[in-house]
Amino acid sequence: MSMIREHWDTLQTRERRMILLAGLAIFILLSEMLFLSPYFDERKRLEQQIEILHGDLNWMHQASAQVKQLSKGKPAARPSGQSMLSLVDSTAKSYGLGQLVKRVQPDGQNIVRIWLEGVGFDVMLRWLSVLSDRYGLVVTGLVVDRSGEGSELINARIVFEGAK
Repeated sequence: MSMIREHWDTLQTRERRMILLAGLAIFILLSEMLFLSPYFDERKRLEQQIEILHGDLNWMHQASAQVKQLSKGKPAARPSGQSMLSLVDSTAKSYGLGQLVKRVQPDGQNIVRIWLEGVGFDVMLRWLSVLSDRYGLVVTGLVVDRSGEGSELINARIVFEGAK
């Protein structure tokens, strides 16, 4: 330590100032690299996360409103004058199931039986969900089996019952 002190004492005032300024500059750069930069990076990440969470919260509020509306027990009515049979048929076509419907059998005004062949299970579930959520149809019977050996497609027999 005394050797450093002796060397310092031999330096001119101008050299001492330059060393102090260089030391200060190094201190500022290290402080920025070690403390400030990570702090601002983390702050930016947290702000982005807050924006995402606000979006999720807005979606939850909308979903909550829909759940409250649906829990009132009033499903959307069928379009005026549309029979349950035509509703099931038209929604099946809109979900790309029109060619896969092999048979449709009405049983009075409030019951429809439908046979599907070679349909994807997930597509059928989305279609059933729409019929239930939007139109208040209830699946009272469902039989599902594989379309063929090694096939991911299914055959299904479904019984729908509507509001009386």
